[in-house]
Formats: sequence, structure tokens, C-alpha cells
Amino acid sequence: MILLEPHLDLAAGTLTLRVPAYNEFPASEHTIPIEPTPESEEHFDLKVWASPPLDGFDVGTDALNRALSDFMGKDCRLMKKGVERREAGPDEGWIAALKPSGVDLAYEEDLPSQVGWADQFPILLTSEESLKDVENKVLTDEGVRSTPKFDHVRWSPSGPPLEINRFRGNIVVRGGKKWEEDGWGEVQIGGAADGSETLYVAARENTWARYAEKVCFGVNVVSKFSRGKLHVGDKVVVTRRFKALGEDRYERPEDADDFTF
Repeated sequence: MILLEPHLDLAAGTLTLRVPAYNEFPASEHTIPIEPTPESEEHFDLKVWASPPLDGFDVGTDALNRALSDFMGKDCRLMKKGVERREAGPDEGWIAALKPSGVDLAYEEDLPSQVGWADQFPILLTSEESLKDVENKVLTDEGVRSTPKFDHVRWSPSGPPLEINRFRGNIVVRGGKKWEEDGWGEVQIGGAADGSETLYVAARENTWARYAEKVCFGVNVVSKFSRGKLHVGDKVVVTRRFKALGEDRYERPEDADDFTF
């Protein structure tokens, strides 16, 4: 899916999606309105993993849905989240499991964070320093490089760098230590006087997975406030940290023996 090329034209109110050529199927380009007319909407009840039914509607043209299906090798539709709110608040899925764990998640009562088609959280925070560490391990770790399907041509010192957009983060930070973000309990971005750029880092099962020699990159984030703007170059201030247990390891609530999702 990372090969699909979207272009959003807010002035024209359109989304253009370029579908690359694949096998015998030629490349194609499709433009649809960002806000489709009610007459064009075909509604569905959908699920994201084990979520309750979520409202959504088909916004793709027949030609676009056919091109997506040919490219993906399965029946596909371009879907837009419906108007029903799917809250990423303290009673939703994984976040609900944090409530007894001692993680203090605070929300405005009238407008808690919400999420569309993401698994559970609206924001993924990643760091350039951690990305560099992943890249170094791919280039130098013999255990990784000896796996049967390892691409030695792509992953060579002369090859292109590892792109951070592979991990689809919403917020990318720089200037800290590698994996330092795993130990963040709360960060403030932008420093607004009213606290409107304060974000709460909501835990997920990332630390134990990475410590078991698996990579789960970035930390999920929910916003304490529903308003405020973030800008490229904003200062990031860590206002609460978890206890360090050693190099790149932190005592997070979800790592406790009695913690379950």
C-alpha cells in the first residue's frame, strides 16, 4: 500500500490517488471529492480487528475500486469513516486496559480523542535516533543479515537510508537518545500556555516485544486536549518519565506480570 500515491487538494476539495502498474494492470489515476455527495455514498458496517461495528461508506468510483482490487490482488473499496464518533478515550479497547494500571489519562469531558480507521490510537510518535539504531542493526547485526530472505543488495552501506515513513508516524522527533521515547509517560509539544499541545503517551505492548528481539517502532499517543496546533520545529518537553531499567529499557505499566490487554 505504500506504493499508492495520494494527493490532497484542499482548494479544489479533491483527493487524487495514483495506482501504480502491477503485472498486466496499467498505472491509473483517479480523482474523487473529499466530501462526497450523499447520493454517492454506499454505507457499510465495518470492523478494525476486534472493534465493534464502525460506520463507513464507499467513496471510490467503480474504476478506482477495480484498480485497487487489481493492484492488491483482492476485492477492495476505498472507504471513509462515517459520522459516528469512535472515541480513543479511556473506555475504548486497549486504552481501557490502562485504567487500573496507574496510567493517568485525562480528557476533556465533552471532546475526548477520537480515531478513524487506525487500530486504536490516533497518533504514533517516532524518533529519528531510534530509526538510525534500527538501520545500524540491519546493516551490522549478523543475526539479522543471516536470515534466509535478507536482501543484501538493498541493505548495504551504499544503499538508500531507511525511510521513517515506512512506520507511518504522525509525529517525528529528533534530538533525544535512541529509544528514549519508550520511557516517556507524558510530553508537551509547542509549549502553549493553556496546555493545548500537551499529549499523553498511552502504553501499548511495544516494550516487551522489542526486548524479545522483535521491533515494534514508536509509541502510541492520545491527546489530552482536543484543540491546539502542532508545527514543524516545535519544542518537545518530556514532563513525565518511566523508570529506566537499563539500556533502552523502561519500567512501563504494561510490562507488569499482572497486566493484560
